Amino acid sequence: MPSEVISVQLGQCGNQIGIEFWKSLCEEHGIAPDGTLTEEDSGVDFKDVFFYQADDCRYIPRSILIDLEPRVINGRSVNSTYQQWNQSLIILGFQESSTPNTPTSTTGRTSTNPPREEAPETTGELAIAWESRFPKNVIQAYSVFPSVNEMSDVVVNPYNSVLTLERLIENPDSVVILDNEALNRLAVDKMHISDPDFSKINALVSKVMSAATSTLRFPNVVFSRMSAINAHLAPFPPMHFLQTGYTPLVSPNTEWVQKTSVQDVFRRLLQPNSMMVSTGVDRKNAHCMLACLAIIQGSFDMRDVNAALERVSERNSTRFPEWMPGSVEVTSTMKSPYTKTSHRISGLLLANHSSASMMFRNIVNQFDKLRKRNAYLDNFKKEAIFADSFDVMDQSREKVLQLCDLYEKAATPDFLDTPMSY
Repeated sequence: MPSEVISVQLGQCGNQIGIEFWKSLCEEHGIAPDGTLTEEDSGVDFKDVFFYQADDCRYIPRSILIDLEPRVINGRSVNSTYQQWNQSLIILGFQESSTPNTPTSTTGRTSTNPPREEAPETTGELAIAWESRFPKNVIQAYSVFPSVNEMSDVVVNPYNSVLTLERLIENPDSVVILDNEALNRLAVDKMHISDPDFSKINALVSKVMSAATSTLRFPNVVFSRMSAINAHLAPFPPMHFLQTGYTPLVSPNTEWVQKTSVQDVFRRLLQPNSMMVSTGVDRKNAHCMLACLAIIQGSFDMRDVNAALERVSERNSTRFPEWMPGSVEVTSTMKSPYTKTSHRISGLLLANHSSASMMFRNIVNQFDKLRKRNAYLDNFKKEAIFADSFDVMDQSREKVLQLCDLYEKAATPDFLDTPMSY
């Protein structure tokens, strides 16, 4: 029996990405907006991973939608995307949120999906409650972080990011991290969209999410469960933050077709500018790949994969730490029989890379700039947890810095001698 996934979508961004994600799933499984099949069931896909059938045989998303205000969930895009949401699993809070929105995670059973912005207390409490209630189930989160190097409309983003990161360190089994700056850069450079809006960015994130779950939804021998994927990509629990790369990235309006041989897919996936996280250049530390998994979709000869891997090894395209035998793990799965694409092969790279510490340090640096001036803390004082002091914030900061140190230590030869304090 295939895995069953519960998707929990939090906040405005989480639900906006979730809308695009469910659009992709419906298209790839031949499901119409009313829950019926668009054509005869091919029998080669596992619809039950993300959907369940009602008594009238319509497919209903196994998803929980949560938001403090109803604008996104009650919008036209949700109603037109899928008309068979289980209304009892739509949770709306009409009270005003006391802390501005921030990056967050979504939690789920066996796996999870969407995110980007929600109050950090909501994220933490939900993750803790889910982990304590379902300790044997795998929790995976997708979090889209704000651009560190650009001005934000939400001035307290650094506070919220640090508070959320502590929960993401402690509770989920793995976290796929993305940031707005890298997503916008890829939309401009790779998809040739001069001024990408949030709908284009959200569609890009949903493409990554659908590709990351393709081994669960289509026949696959090795990585057919989320637990197997996490065991390979996150062998050391605190360092469970994954970066992604996807190819080919093409605009829906593009008329030309890009070559997608196996070697081309591998070459593009392993290019640093293909990653959906902006880490910058670290001149103090030599970063390396701790684990990676390439998911190739399409029709190809496995001998081409072996040849591509040999070329990667010859060119030293990927640096692994000296204390472990590193290699690029590859799995393949079929493309959806219900959709037609202009490219023959597509690829997704899930990578646990020590350079993630650079993004986290940038967030901490932004946090320190505000914290040393005690700027914009008035709304936080209204919460009971911050009524007497901001020790919780400072403890969260230390937890994030400990993770950064651990990631940087992982790139050194004597990492295995490092005591694990988590």
